[in-house]
Amino acid sequence: MKKFEHLFSQDPIGAFEKIEEDYTRYFEVSYKISNTEINKERMDVLRADNNLSKEPYLEVLPEYSPAEGLRNMDDLVSRFSGHFGGETFAREYFEEFIAKGLMQGLMDKYIPYGHQIGMLEKAFAGIDENGNPLKYKNTVITSGTGSGKTESFMLPLLADIYKEYISSSWAPAISHAKWFEGRIEGRSKKRQYIPNQRLNDPRPAAIRALVLYPMNALVEDQMARLREALDSNDVRAFMHNKMQGNRIYFGSYNGSTIATKSYDLLNDPDHKTAFTKRKQEVAEQLNKIHEHFEFVNRYVATNPNKKDALYIEPRLGGDLTTSEMITRWDMQYWAPDIMITNTSMLSIMLMRRAESQMFDDTRRWLAAEDLPEAEREEAKKNR
Repeated sequence: MKKFEHLFSQDPIGAFEKIEEDYTRYFEVSYKISNTEINKERMDVLRADNNLSKEPYLEVLPEYSPAEGLRNMDDLVSRFSGHFGGETFAREYFEEFIAKGLMQGLMDKYIPYGHQIGMLEKAFAGIDENGNPLKYKNTVITSGTGSGKTESFMLPLLADIYKEYISSSWAPAISHAKWFEGRIEGRSKKRQYIPNQRLNDPRPAAIRALVLYPMNALVEDQMARLREALDSNDVRAFMHNKMQGNRIYFGSYNGSTIATKSYDLLNDPDHKTAFTKRKQEVAEQLNKIHEHFEFVNRYVATNPNKKDALYIEPRLGGDLTTSEMITRWDMQYWAPDIMITNTSMLSIMLMRRAESQMFDDTRRWLAAEDLPEAEREEAKKNR
């Protein structure tokens, strides 16, 4: 729903209708009935007599002010070019990355709000509203409904990771086409999955950002936003062409994440049969996610106005590999750049051996142990 917050101050009824349409489409796609007549009858019942939603209540909200001194994209690029290491990188970030992902279809309509640019200045550039350097980059934002709080924290977060790519010269990523298929092992001839999504990834793995929620219910909308920001076709192409195939990886780690238990703990000769079955189950689950992605792709191809359906579930497939990490096993081996979880799950993870490598890798990255000793102190300031 937050994806349409920018519409509330412009067309509240249109925003309501768009949200209602999205929920209807989600229900139709996720719980599809092959019989056309029965499916139509069900959807007619859902839409009738306010069964899906009630008439909206309108709340008058303040008009959020655009950032001062920024009239267009050139002004935005100019203000931050020095912090990206040049105009070229700043323009790539805003025009080719953000405008085609996080703020898809919005950057050509309005310049980010003042509080969004303020977060980018303080949390990323480390300057105040007058351009003076800040001692710390710690920030807190509180704002009303429809003000773009997600963009406020995502803009500096993604800018930091993109700047790390620029300054650290990440090596070209290894291609793992169709990594999710697993491999055929043993007499059963069934596919079995092993951690393979980022096998031999040349850049240091670490949790560069932890997005923490009190409960899982609040995570789903954020995952859809992250898929659009980091895994749309245009953003995949940008990362392939401009970041040497490197991805900014993200993953949701909670009780429903597939491939439970630790891969290392399960990979025990005394439990070979049970573990083989578990690997087969994970391969089957990934295959179903892939099939659903292909189905949604075909659906959107014939219904181009339903493009938002592309981000409801993991985008496992396509010409270029996904940025979303889907299994616990893969995340245990190569920590995602952005990990989304809840407070209860995090407390458990911090006590278990299964997730210890993620936190050990993150500690080493924060200490800049991937760099020569002479460069570490300076690097730690930006991590």
